[in-house]
Amino acid sequence: MTTLRIGASIAAIAIISFGCNGAKPPTAPAVTVNAVRVNPAGSGSATLMTGETRQLSATATQSNGGSLDVTNSATWQSSATSVATVSPSGLVTAVAEGTAEISATYNGVRGALRTDIQPTCTVTVSPPTASFNAFGGSGSVNVSVNSTSCRWSARSQAPWFPFVYEPAQPGSGSFSYTVPANSTTSARAAAIVVETSTAQTATFSITEDRPAGCSYVTQPEEIAFTASGGTGQFNVIATPSDCQWNLINGMASLGVSVISGFSGRGNSVVRYAVQAHTRSVDADGYLEIAGLSGLNPNGRHHIIVAKR
Repeated sequence: MTTLRIGASIAAIAIISFGCNGAKPPTAPAVTVNAVRVNPAGSGSATLMTGETRQLSATATQSNGGSLDVTNSATWQSSATSVATVSPSGLVTAVAEGTAEISATYNGVRGALRTDIQPTCTVTVSPPTASFNAFGGSGSVNVSVNSTSCRWSARSQAPWFPFVYEPAQPGSGSFSYTVPANSTTSARAAAIVVETSTAQTATFSITEDRPAGCSYVTQPEEIAFTASGGTGQFNVIATPSDCQWNLINGMASLGVSVISGFSGRGNSVVRYAVQAHTRSVDADGYLEIAGLSGLNPNGRHHIIVAKR
């Protein structure tokens, strides 16, 4: 009996010893944050206009290869609150023109995004309007914007007055324009819209009188030719119908000769020929319908001859 008790005791000791000194299960390494990335949420840009807001997101890259959205867990901060502020949830508000670094810190790891704030460009023009008689004329417009970084352009909205101006430098400036003579039977108007890079606009309005007496219109107003030349014609529409006129050939030196329609009273047709040429540049000019009094603008038929 004594021998059995001793054997059992030894076996128990062996089992206890194995449990204490055997291999332990492995411990998983702690997951840490390697980096924090800050980006505009969705498809937003890091550039804002003053007064705009933009939601940012913060994503933590973890040591185990995973990523974690920490937008609402990170601590947000702006490097220049006078330029842009940021809320505890990452909502940026543009305050003034300039640059601010918006950062998010999570578990001691910081990420940042450069945010550029541009001004909401306001614009005014001076003078706001101009009026011309039927002979047209020239003028200039001053454009004032509220920041030296504001870009703008000017474009006419009227088909009869094609005009585009894009200054090389931002900031306030001016542009000049020339209003063509009005040989139609009606007064007309045009608007030049000045628009900034932030879609703010100001309008310069032009009005032009109709001819005081006779009106001379050419139809079509323009014909283009290749270097091989050819023949062309246009209708003269005179209003009133008893208005007399003479044709002025401003393209004789470029090989344009009038075949018929040298002068007339009322409506008529002018026919002409364009000689072939070997010039290396395009050329253009006008056949003009001039009244006898000189008190009204000439009608103009535009001829374009392409280079060889």
